[in-house]
Amino acid sequence: MRIVSWSELNQVVDASGKSRPQYLLLGAHGPEGQPCDFSMLRVYTWGKQRQRYETAYVESGVCGKLPVDVKNSTPPGDTRFSFTDLSNGAPAQRDYVMHQTIVRRVKQAGETKPRKPRKHTR
Repeated sequence: MRIVSWSELNQVVDASGKSRPQYLLLGAHGPEGQPCDFSMLRVYTWGKQRQRYETAYVESGVCGKLPVDVKNSTPPGDTRFSFTDLSNGAPAQRDYVMHQTIVRRVKQAGETKPRKPRKHTR
């Protein structure tokens, strides 16, 4: 994996009262010059219980284009980030929301969840 970009999503306070950033990391597989700026994303959060960074979210198989727009809500709470995705051929906006250490993708109107292939049992 080749790191393409990283952004600070927000800050949390650890057990000692020190402020710790939480990060969005964008990466790509393969050489430079691909049609996508990045093909995977990860979110790293500060784990208060273990006092270390932990992976909160991983997604692969995207064809993302920079820039990534990061917005913090006022008053502080949820953090949102979005980017343009070219995975289906046509540009589409992908939105995500982070609440504490949980990251979820926000589905667009009319968007359906891709079906997983069924396993055949005999």
